[in-house]
Amino acid sequence: MLATLPAPAGSSRADVVSLVAALLGGNREGLVSALDRLASWLPSVAEKAASPNVDLQNLGLAILPVLVLEDVGPGITAGA
Repeated sequence: MLATLPAPAGSSRADVVSLVAALLGGNREGLVSALDRLASWLPSVAEKAASPNVDLQNLGLAILPVLVLEDVGPGITAGA
């Protein structure tokens, strides 16, 4: 299902889709890779991921809603 989403390589959407796939698959290496890519363009993710006590899965779950809402744009509202 995720493979059918339009997510050009190197795009922010591809990074978000990689995060979702890693979270759904329980893939720690994929999660680390996705968070590293996200951290390269999101300073807040880089800052949180740098903490020695961060749980990467919880971090991924915490940032996912914000990333999805940013991707769908301001024209989409809940219940629409």
